[in-house]
Amino acid sequence: MKLTGLPNRRLFFEVLQRMILEHERDQNKFMLLFIDLDGFKEINDQYGHEAEDEVLVTVANRLSDDVRKSDTVARMGGDEFTIILRNTEDKQAVTDLIQKIHRNIQEVMHIKGNACYVNSSIGVTTYPENGTDSETLLRNADSAMYEVKRNGKGGYDFFQ
Repeated sequence: MKLTGLPNRRLFFEVLQRMILEHERDQNKFMLLFIDLDGFKEINDQYGHEAEDEVLVTVANRLSDDVRKSDTVARMGGDEFTIILRNTEDKQAVTDLIQKIHRNIQEVMHIKGNACYVNSSIGVTTYPENGTDSETLLRNADSAMYEVKRNGKGGYDFFQ
C-alpha cells in the first residue's frame, strides 16, 4: 500500500471475499478486472527504478480516478493491478469504462523530463457467471488478460 496508496494483494482478497458474500446475498453482479502493464520493463531498463515507481503511482492514480468510490482498485504486485466494479448490470457502461481505463493508461507520463508510455492488457470476469469464489474469479480474469497478450497485447477481453 505504501508506494501507490492502493490496497495490496492481501487486502484485495479480503475485499473480494466480502464482495462475493454481499453480491451472493443481494443477487447482484460485479466484474473483476486484471490489468497488466505492457512496456513497463522497458521503462525500468531505460530510465531506472525511480521512473518505474513514478509510473506505478501515476497509473494507480489514473485507475482510482476512473472508477467510482464504491469500486476497489488494488495493486497485486509488480505492474499488476485489479479493479472490482460493483453492481455491473449494464454491460455497455462497463465496456465503455474499460475502454476509458485502457486509454487513460496509455496517455503519456512525464517522468523526470522523460515522456514515458505504457499500454495495458486487461482481462475481465463476471460474478457469478465466471466464478463464485475469489480464486476462480481471479484465475479467469488472469486467463482473459493472457489471451489479450497472446493476441499482441494492448487491449481487453472478457473471459469466455
